Amino acid sequence: MKKKILYPLIALCALIIAMVVNIGMSHFNSVAMREMRMQGNISHAMISEMTQEETINIFMQIRALSYVRTIAGYLHIANVLNDTETGLVLAYVGEYDWDNVFAPAFTNIVGNFPNQANEIMTSRHALELLGITNPQIGMELPLSYSLFNAGAVSESVFVLSGFYTDYIHLTGQNKTQIIFSTEAFNISAMGRVDRDLLSREKNKFFVVFTDTENISGNIERLRRDFGLTENQITVSPAFNDEQPRRAKINEK
Repeated sequence: MKKKILYPLIALCALIIAMVVNIGMSHFNSVAMREMRMQGNISHAMISEMTQEETINIFMQIRALSYVRTIAGYLHIANVLNDTETGLVLAYVGEYDWDNVFAPAFTNIVGNFPNQANEIMTSRHALELLGITNPQIGMELPLSYSLFNAGAVSESVFVLSGFYTDYIHLTGQNKTQIIFSTEAFNISAMGRVDRDLLSREKNKFFVVFTDTENISGNIERLRRDFGLTENQITVSPAFNDEQPRRAKINEK
């Protein structure tokens, strides 16, 4: 009789424990996703202050490491002039990097990643900063910008290929909004500025590790193996316990 009572109790306890663990994991994943959305990508670490020569030497080596799931290159092309306190930049990332590192941090994506030389993709918030509240795929967007911080102002008419909802601005820190452009525009831009200026331009990488339980250890391995300084490789804000968050996202 006691065994008949005991077995159902054990099964019930196991079920309760499983439910608690599942709820805990769901909450953890929800918080982690919220933090990644607020940083604008799903990277675990950021490598910055890399010269063109350093970029060529180590980018593919890092991508091939067994403990690195992927690494996304990010090239700042221009600062876009606008009348707000929030920075707007034209930047180039590859479509693979967009799909695997940036797009997962955004929601309500409409349209496509830019492919034609004059196409761009950006957030609804960035478009609002430019005075556009009802964006349409294919609409023309005239922008004034300064290439690679060179100072001289250029003007071009771009075509909107896509837009999305981002959560970067909800941190309350006036974080920079990215306008994603194309490789063709990047090549064209590089041909319009002094090569000495380009050689001093610093690149940025976003690293996603395969093991999310040992982010600090993996960062130390990269720092040691490639001779990176503490300023060159840092943990991403979403995984930095000291990084404050001053807003919450209503998940959709």
